[in-house]
Amino acid sequence: MKKIKNSLSNNVYRDGDRIKKEYIIDSFKQAYGNQEDEGLIIAEIPFDLKGNSIEMDYIEHEPWNNYVELEENIKFIKWLRSEHDKQEVSNYSEFPGFYKAYLNILNPPQGKFRKVMKWWPHEEGFFKDAMKFLQEGKRVFLHNDLVEGNILVIPNGYKLIDWEYAGVGNVLFDVASFVTERDISHEDAEKIVLAYDKNTNLDDFWIIAGFLQAFWSRWAWYKYISTQEEIYKTIYDWKIDAYNKIINSQN
Repeated sequence: MKKIKNSLSNNVYRDGDRIKKEYIIDSFKQAYGNQEDEGLIIAEIPFDLKGNSIEMDYIEHEPWNNYVELEENIKFIKWLRSEHDKQEVSNYSEFPGFYKAYLNILNPPQGKFRKVMKWWPHEEGFFKDAMKFLQEGKRVFLHNDLVEGNILVIPNGYKLIDWEYAGVGNVLFDVASFVTERDISHEDAEKIVLAYDKNTNLDDFWIIAGFLQAFWSRWAWYKYISTQEEIYKTIYDWKIDAYNKIINSQN
């Protein structure tokens, strides 16, 4: 099998028409958990579990481009809304592991890996409010990791892969996951959010977005300390910059 190099957190290989993903388990993943099997069922992607790996057929697609025009972002977010609306959440589904991973691994002062021994401005409030919002409002099985490589463009729409960080929660977490991974203006971000649901409380959205930027920046720092790979330092710097932009926009 040929290793695919665009996976940050696991070993992913391709052999002809088959993809194999070998999970790399670290302390963060042990705390966060993994509900990828349920996500793939929701995405209607057949798979085989084999020990500490998962296999599936390769999906012919075009890659998502993070620098598409606003209209394409809105097209995707409306598709995401339609996918959310089709869901029937299982009673056995669990919340994503934000809380355990944040408190036990990532956040100050008790987190094992951290950059500073204090909360960043507004971070504690974002965390507490976001964990409350997670259990409120319209709940679906969230993907939670809508980065460029996890969105496949196919002839009749899109497919989402890599559901490792999935879990049940407020739909705004998926909306925020998508928006915070795009290099777009504050104004365009809000247009995308309102295209998902025109009645969205934008203050609530930005709290969740702020929490996600803080969460994934601390994850990136944890990965950098653990592996010394510069890609994680780059992600950390980008996420911190995005976090500070959210703070400044709220002042």
